[in-house]
Amino acid sequence: MGSDLKYILARATGIPAIFNIINRKRLLVLAYHGIYDGPRNRGGLPPTFVHLDDMIAQLRWLKKAYRITHPDELLQSIETNKPLPP
Repeated sequence: MGSDLKYILARATGIPAIFNIINRKRLLVLAYHGIYDGPRNRGGLPPTFVHLDDMIAQLRWLKKAYRITHPDELLQSIETNKPLPP
C-alpha cells in the first residue's frame, strides 16, 4: 500500500484524532522527517516531507494550542523525577 494512501485512510477513519484525544495529557513529541524550501513541486520527495512555509504555519498553530517544552526542561524533569507542568 502506498504511503500516500495510508495517510488518506488514516485521516478518513479519524484514527489520528481519536489517538490525540486519548493521549491529550501525555507528552507529544513532534519530529519532521524532512523539510524542503523552494518550489512546491515535491518531485520524488516522500509524503512525510513538509514545505518550510507549511512547517512554520504548523509550529505557529501548535504554539497557540499546546504548551511547548524545551528539551532541557524535559531532560530535567526526567532526571529529577518531577512531572512537567500541564
